[in-house]
Amino acid sequence: METKKPTKSLNPYAPAFTPPSRSPPLFNFNKPFPCHRRCLPPRLLKKPLPENKLAGRTSVMVKNIPNCLGRMDLLRILDNHCRKHNEKSSYDFLYLPMDFGKRANLGYAFVNFTSSLAAERFRREFENFSWDNIGFRKKICEITVAKYQGKEELTRHFRNSRFTCHTDDYLPVVLSPPSNGFTAYTLTKLGYRVGALGGGSRNASLR
Repeated sequence: METKKPTKSLNPYAPAFTPPSRSPPLFNFNKPFPCHRRCLPPRLLKKPLPENKLAGRTSVMVKNIPNCLGRMDLLRILDNHCRKHNEKSSYDFLYLPMDFGKRANLGYAFVNFTSSLAAERFRREFENFSWDNIGFRKKICEITVAKYQGKEELTRHFRNSRFTCHTDDYLPVVLSPPSNGFTAYTLTKLGYRVGALGGGSRNASLR
């Protein structure tokens, strides 16, 4: 079994991620998120967000993510979100399942926040959020409760998972210390790679 080693530390203040020059920028991480309600269709503008939808849970499933985004993109988005709340929110786990053949995400991700209040802040900001600002007008973000809850349970689930991918960038990661948008952190991968891709996509599932 491959020994799990932390990856390099990340600095939230480093220059924003820039995609390859052959494609337009996916997201401008230096600008604050636009109010998601301005991006909603009229039928949703009059619909208030439900209260306490997460019922005190800390781990969420983020649905309808544009397939072009990678793990680094989501880390930037989450860091910017936490920074907006002035260190009151932080998260310590992220997994973005990938189609290993197409090298694109499967449209959903799992995040664990360090408190139920932080998870609820994230839900309130991103529930019904439109990705129109990066060219995905029809993709409306949805936040639900994840099957596995808490960093410890998620770590146990993925610790011995196998991934037939070509890079550690597709593996689940634990952040140490948890990111509040201001502090640098180290990513520690969970699971391990087991050789070259032989066709199709294989992911450890949370569903």
